[in-house]
Amino acid sequence: MEKRKSNLFKGNVLLISLLSGSLLLLVVFILVATLSGAWPGEGVSAQIFSALAGAVVTAIITMFLLLGQTSNEEKKERNAKIFEEKLRIYNEFLQKLCQVVSDMEISKEEEIMLEFQVAQIAMHTSPDSINKISEQVSEIITGIKTKDNQTGEMLNELFAIADIFYKELYGKDNDIDDDSRNSTIEYFKTILIAKEKIQNQDAVQRQAVINMYKDKSHLNLTDRAKLLKAMIPGNGSKQWIWARTTLVHEYYTDIDSTTNSYINSKNQIAIDLFPNADKKIYRITIFLRTWDLEGIQKIAKEIWPDKELKPYPSNEPCRLTYKKFDFGVSNDEIAQTMIELLNDIKNYRDKKFPLN
Repeated sequence: MEKRKSNLFKGNVLLISLLSGSLLLLVVFILVATLSGAWPGEGVSAQIFSALAGAVVTAIITMFLLLGQTSNEEKKERNAKIFEEKLRIYNEFLQKLCQVVSDMEISKEEEIMLEFQVAQIAMHTSPDSINKISEQVSEIITGIKTKDNQTGEMLNELFAIADIFYKELYGKDNDIDDDSRNSTIEYFKTILIAKEKIQNQDAVQRQAVINMYKDKSHLNLTDRAKLLKAMIPGNGSKQWIWARTTLVHEYYTDIDSTTNSYINSKNQIAIDLFPNADKKIYRITIFLRTWDLEGIQKIAKEIWPDKELKPYPSNEPCRLTYKKFDFGVSNDEIAQTMIELLNDIKNYRDKKFPLN
């Protein structure tokens, strides 16, 4: 505000100086014209008024240029301050969220505090982004209350919140790819939780999700994906939900000889369970991450020699449709089919690419 007042003061001083200078030149002109006998004379009045008008116009134009420059500087300064404020409150929000979830318990007071934090970031965040942030926070809180979220299990939601903040700050999407993101999440899970503890917690978490959703008469796509994930054990695969509706399983086939374990690469078999856009069909497809149709056809023939799997989609085939379900089919039927499919692929992987 002080800087703005200073700029306006400078602009006013310049305008006054220009007008004063014009007036002084006019007085000098009249004085010289009178002493030389040219005043009053033919055309002198027109010359005087022309000179005066030119001076006034010059002063006005100069004033508007100065004010325009001042406005641009103020806009840049304001945008810089808004960016700094947004960065501050976003960091503060994540710090408060960390404090709330650190003990894996959510009190009523902490819920109220988070509500005020969301209200604070709403001052500098678009309504659509606020809705998405609120949804992710709700997922974290619900996961803690139902024991679905444990250490290392809320990174998906935290990444989603970070992506929203990134776009609000820089005006573009975060360009980190899904593979890198998922690898990071898996690495953190491995670091934070011992393997045997993960296995014990996994069974408890799955049952909690089943108890939470199974008896509901209607589930949205996200909740149904969570329920199916809980009902379908990974059976040695990497299991995760993509785009909140698609359940993905991946069997790694490359082996790290130093650790004698399967590792992430492009040479892996992937299985998707996803709803069509029209919400009329669930589809199970299998494919290779190399998008090699002939390769997955060869594998499918070895696993199911008597089963014919058709390419999907037909215009750009890279997957094989294992089975389709009507949208109203029971979750038990889908889960049982997936369990059998995963068992077949695991047996193939373990036989074709055995660990030493």
